[in-house]
Amino acid sequence: MKHVHSALTALAIVLVATVFIGGNEAAAQPAPAIPPALITPDKVETRIGPLQFNNGAPSAETAEKVYDTLDFTRALDVHQDARAPLQGAEVEGGRARHHAAGYSG
Repeated sequence: MKHVHSALTALAIVLVATVFIGGNEAAAQPAPAIPPALITPDKVETRIGPLQFNNGAPSAETAEKVYDTLDFTRALDVHQDARAPLQGAEVEGGRARHHAAGYSG
């Protein structure tokens, strides 16, 4: 029992010494200022219209506007990608018709 008592006493002394002697090193520091380049403005003018933000978070209208624009852009990409093979076939078909008609080139 004496062994446990002396171990607890030693632990208590170490803890007290740590709090009173070494506690100053962990003092809170003020947060550094946020660089202006990282701050989101409350309103941004864009090609799709003004976008509104509140503390960096988009408003519901802004989020909907951005998602609608992304949907339209993706649909346009899919349409253009689907047309590319057809355009190549049209060019090759025209070339074959010219060759069949006797045109060289």
